[in-house]
Amino acid sequence: MTRRARKRPGRWHGPQGSRGGCAGYTLIEFVVAMTLVALIMVLLTAGLYLGIRSWEAVDGKTERVNETRLALEFIRRELMAARAVTYQLPEGEAPVFWGNQQMLEWVAPLPSYVGYGGLSVMRLSAAGEADHRQLVFERWLFHPQILADGSDAAPPWVPLTAVPVTGTQYDPGAYGRHILIEQLQDFQLAYFGTVAREEPQWYGEWAGVPALPRLVMIRLRQTAEDWPDLVVELPDPVITLGRPEARP
Repeated sequence: MTRRARKRPGRWHGPQGSRGGCAGYTLIEFVVAMTLVALIMVLLTAGLYLGIRSWEAVDGKTERVNETRLALEFIRRELMAARAVTYQLPEGEAPVFWGNQQMLEWVAPLPSYVGYGGLSVMRLSAAGEADHRQLVFERWLFHPQILADGSDAAPPWVPLTAVPVTGTQYDPGAYGRHILIEQLQDFQLAYFGTVAREEPQWYGEWAGVPALPRLVMIRLRQTAEDWPDLVVELPDPVITLGRPEARP
């Protein structure tokens, strides 16, 4: 027997010159490994889903906040441009500016990219019930025919009545109805000024006063957000403008 063919006693050689023993996994080890992998996949999927939901919630809240901020800025800008206008009604001459704690109506110029531009009668009010309340903005072109009779372009304007029937199509230049804020929880208005030579103070209603109030306060709360009170300073309350012709 040659030296090359000799084998050391007590040592086993695997097939094809393998140096070590043949290692492998048992069925129990395989099942445990697959269970761990499945558990890890479930945790990763749940974490990813939670992350997506959180991102959507933050993105939705940011969008609502931005929309509300833009709506409040629009209201502030239009109130700062308010005009002390009177209108000839069958009962006599009356100022258009009128407001209580839940509704406000005034006249102000509207940008040309909204409708026809020029002066418009604007109405701000809360509509709906409970958690489905909305802040609604309406506008009528300040034109005697549209205000007095209405037309195919716009519903007739009646000072501070119920909103017109929805679903009717009108000319967007003559009339518009817009939902400014959704999920409205609380909405209140207040007016600071002088009435009947009294000392300036806050009122819950401003009606039948030829002059504009000095300030208008808007308190607004949403279902998920609280906003600081918006106080708007109006123009010089002694300014008056011409009025449309009387209704026939």
